[in-house]
Amino acid sequence: MKSVLFAFIIMTFPYAGMAQHDSSIDIIGSVDYGYRYLKTSNSDQQYQDIINTVNEIEIGSVNWRAGFNYNHQLARSFYIKSGLRFAQTGYKTKRRNLVWPDGMTVNESQLFFDYLFIEIPIVGRWEFNQKKLSPFVELGVAPSIFLTYKTTSVLNDTKTTTFHDEYNGASFNPIHIVGIFSFGVQYAINDRYKIFAQPSFRFHLSPTTSSTIIKEQLYNYGLEFGVRRVFGQAASE
Repeated sequence: MKSVLFAFIIMTFPYAGMAQHDSSIDIIGSVDYGYRYLKTSNSDQQYQDIINTVNEIEIGSVNWRAGFNYNHQLARSFYIKSGLRFAQTGYKTKRRNLVWPDGMTVNESQLFFDYLFIEIPIVGRWEFNQKKLSPFVELGVAPSIFLTYKTTSVLNDTKTTTFHDEYNGASFNPIHIVGIFSFGVQYAINDRYKIFAQPSFRFHLSPTTSSTIIKEQLYNYGLEFGVRRVFGQAASE
């Protein structure tokens, strides 16, 4: 955790000295739909068959992220932002009914697969005007530190959660690079506070593991929302 905070300080230090000029801090939350993309470079048909089978039984699930941003204005309509977020992304299986050998008892079963990360976004934001209601677009990346992987088994109303250090003997990639694109609108409540909402899309350019034949890349899309506190010149205009 100390290394994460140190990395964040290093990334934001160049802007910290200018914090009295047109800067802001956001508190954000996000509700996302998450899933994964599977691929293999192996030409053996059995691996493609595995991908097809898994794609039939697994579907996306609801995910979340929460944290804060620091924004600094570099030009009239352009801002750079970084921050720190905790994020969960993953997917699940379809619900299935399990029939036990006696042929009589039926249990409903489902599995959830979730990855937890700390994100450090490095994002540029273009605002289209300086009015009370202002649309914007954002593009950037988020180096993301892998924390843990958990599976949750649901059998009827009983849940069992297990945390994993590896996947089928393969270590998880400790750092992911995540591409980010979003667009949205912000509303100025007054000269110090703004609220905003933005549909966003994230794709993990890094696979969850590097040593497996079938590679898995996570992605999310959803709605991010938050409150922005403005400091410096922008707050005094």
